[in-house]
Amino acid sequence: MTGIILVALFILLLFLGVPIAFTLGIVAFVGIWMLDSLPLQVVMQSMFSGLESFILLAVPLFILAANIMNQGKISEKLINLAVSMVGHIRGGLAQANIVVSMFFGGISGSAQADTAGVGKILIPSMIKEGYSKSTAVGTTQPHPRWGC
Repeated sequence: MTGIILVALFILLLFLGVPIAFTLGIVAFVGIWMLDSLPLQVVMQSMFSGLESFILLAVPLFILAANIMNQGKISEKLINLAVSMVGHIRGGLAQANIVVSMFFGGISGSAQADTAGVGKILIPSMIKEGYSKSTAVGTTQPHPRWGC
């Protein structure tokens, strides 16, 4: 019964136009408030112990590093290098996308930062050059099995 109430509240808040972050927060707060069998201290302790994950801390910092590299024009210089290496080959912009992702991944060490940094520049460029949106995004996004 509690789950149905929370799902209904989530859908209602979305239809009312509440931003998704606030919707998730409100529904989580109501869900915690509806727990009778679990003391509030245990819930708070679990929430704060979940914040101790270095992986959760690293991902936003890698994305910040990618944005700094975009602002410093490092991404554009890497793209120019990759285009000069493989741009003359058929499908050169897609291949340059893969080469610059390799360089960028080696610099940042994060697939998420790679996608955030390179994708912001290369996806619109590939679409403008005539590549389909699915090809542009598929070439830029890292493959989950390979981890790169």
